[in-house]
Amino acid sequence: ASKTGQLDSVQTQLTNQLLQDLLVGLGGQSYAIARAAGTTTKSYPAQKAFWNGETAFRSARYDSAVTAFSKAVTIDPSYALAYYRLSAAAEWNFNFLEARRAARLASEHSSSLPMPERQIIPAWVDFLAGNAEEAEIAYSRIRSQYRRDIESLSGLGEVKMHYNPVRGRPIAEAKPDFEQVLRMGEYGEARFHLLEFAARARNRTEFDSLFAGLAAENPQRPAWQAVRAFTFGTRAEQDRALALLEA
Repeated sequence: ASKTGQLDSVQTQLTNQLLQDLLVGLGGQSYAIARAAGTTTKSYPAQKAFWNGETAFRSARYDSAVTAFSKAVTIDPSYALAYYRLSAAAEWNFNFLEARRAARLASEHSSSLPMPERQIIPAWVDFLAGNAEEAEIAYSRIRSQYRRDIESLSGLGEVKMHYNPVRGRPIAEAKPDFEQVLRMGEYGEARFHLLEFAARARNRTEFDSLFAGLAAENPQRPAWQAVRAFTFGTRAEQDRALALLEA
């Protein structure tokens, strides 16, 4: 029993150190889902894979995130939050079948999750299924209970961004949500959607401010550099952007 207790203590220390390192890497923001992920699997290697995926996901390196989250659920096939993140990373990586498969598995294994993470998964499932009204209601309900929950705030923005056109509502309704997300921390698609809004509005000051926040290694940076060149730039800037894309 003593030996087991020592092992548990060592794992707890390692887990806490990993979480601390992750949160430092994410700019010190306290992301509830990252904390919950550390308590919903007993596998230290699965936790480590999850947090590697989380770091990639936050910086929009979705292919790397898919690889890491896939490793996490291979190690622990009941890891609901890793399935959830795998689904989101796959969706933004245009692997829609994998996104839906992982969402189903996240739902199947979600009964032991804490709140609000347990509520987030059905809202995400509704979003993927095209159930816009149900997803918006679910995300709004979570937001009313957990004001600092970045998952539900981002979810609300995504529902409005993707489904408002078919609901006869302006996508501009999504902009305040993404602005608030970005104030809380770097998160997936939020910066990219705000870049879209700035480009549509021909607001170069806003676009350049958002573009400056893209890390040099961000895989989407060359594409946004091309958007910048062809929205605001000179012919020379457009030629440079095309050359970068071709490379």
